[in-house]
Amino acid sequence: KTDKVRVLIEGPGTVFFKRIDMAFKVAGRIPNIEVWYVASDGYVRPEWKYDRMLPAVSLYDMPAIYASCDVLLKLSSVESFSYPPLEMMACGGTAVVTKFTGHEEYIEHEKNALLVEIDDEEGAYNALKRLIEDNELRTQLSKRGIQTAI
Repeated sequence: KTDKVRVLIEGPGTVFFKRIDMAFKVAGRIPNIEVWYVASDGYVRPEWKYDRMLPAVSLYDMPAIYASCDVLLKLSSVESFSYPPLEMMACGGTAVVTKFTGHEEYIEHEKNALLVEIDDEEGAYNALKRLIEDNELRTQLSKRGIQTAI
């Protein structure tokens, strides 16, 4: 792992409501981070900038990827029960997540993750920037995330 905060973006790039394009726009505005992308459908736009792209990852390999990253950037507008933020918490990370339905059972804003409004690119940028710049906040959210997951 490098000295840079590692941000994970995951999901199918071809599914509009997953907002992968927005996640890359947000992450692209933050200097000096490392971005990993799990492209579940293998789709990558040329303008998306990442340090590592992982296509077609098995469910068995995902825990190691989550554990290798610090922050999950999950900006979907629609989800059912959303496992990725919870899985990220179980592996010691935290997340910036939009207020879609499906995670209200376990995500608490400012306790174990940061929540932003759906399609609020500026809010997502500010939340991610805050986590990058505030190591203490990131650590506290991560600790509480582990407690949430267990």
